Amino acid sequence: MNFLKSLVQKFTGKPVDWDELEESLIRADLGVPMTLRILKSLQKRAQRSTITATDIAEVAREEIGRILPIAPVPITPLPAKPKVLLIVGVNGTGKTTSTAKLAHFFKRNRHSVLLAAADTFRAAAIEQLGIWAERLGVEMIRGQYNADPAALCYEAYEAADRKKIEFLICDTAGRLHTKSNLMAELGKVLDDDAIIFNEGVTNAGAVLLQIPRSRPNTTMRSGGGGLGWSGGLALGAKLAAPDRMMVQISGDGGFYFGNPSSVFAVSQQYKLPIFSIVMDNTGWNAVKQSTLRVFPEGEAKTASEFESELAPKVAFSKVGEAFGAYGEEIGDPADVPAAIARCLKEVRGGRSALLHARVTKM
Repeated sequence: MNFLKSLVQKFTGKPVDWDELEESLIRADLGVPMTLRILKSLQKRAQRSTITATDIAEVAREEIGRILPIAPVPITPLPAKPKVLLIVGVNGTGKTTSTAKLAHFFKRNRHSVLLAAADTFRAAAIEQLGIWAERLGVEMIRGQYNADPAALCYEAYEAADRKKIEFLICDTAGRLHTKSNLMAELGKVLDDDAIIFNEGVTNAGAVLLQIPRSRPNTTMRSGGGGLGWSGGLALGAKLAAPDRMMVQISGDGGFYFGNPSSVFAVSQQYKLPIFSIVMDNTGWNAVKQSTLRVFPEGEAKTASEFESELAPKVAFSKVGEAFGAYGEEIGDPADVPAAIARCLKEVRGGRSALLHARVTKM
């Protein structure tokens, strides 16, 4: 383990600074419980003798070994759909290399493999995985840098399912799994009966992946390419099932086309409370991405002009407030859980809520 070598180098020839050691272990992505176990064992040993750098590495290896299974369960494919392996960890822990090693292992054992280059943050991460995929002779799904990683993983899953691939391995960014995410937080608090009207367009995959649905017919998407359907459909569903939570999730472009003033006017007049979320990335990302797919190195990319921007600094929450709905705007991920809780409280009390979320710009 490279991090054990780093520990030895860092603490050789000097007394152990317990605070510094604790920080080093946590930075190595061991987690707080394991870090405390290692420190406790070392402090017991320190009562008998002076702790050296070699002691630190030895105890760390022993404690980690204790929680690892003696006979690991083999990773086997699922009978009728792809098995997904999501590779997570902090920066520099070898996620991309581990992705390639797993792909090599599965291929050597005669399994089909598809890779997803979902680290869309780190420079050259996509190219690095692409080199491994070429060497191993496996297919890889890739997207543009700064694209939505969850949507890319969903696209890769659809491809794996369509091609009857046994294993889908998703390489992720070092910060992806710790990022406070709007859809992930929403998924934690919605009950199984809530119905999602997913008009997220380029963010639709993130909605599907991060809001678990255990019951059929609790998530709706458009069967075509039109925009603006989610608000009206949420109202109709609320009329048919007044006791269930209806959640409209829309991009800012789709929200424009949905005639939101009519949606919230009907909601107020006929007492049909719904929860609406507008994911504002300042434009029509689908237009930009479509242009890049056809002309990846074209004039639009060179000039960064895709004719897909929308009016800046729009206060979408005010549209709801004009018709008696509760409105709130957020831009800091730390504010997400509390904002969702406030909105759901209003809806359960009989009043529609509109949450305007400023997400990463397209």
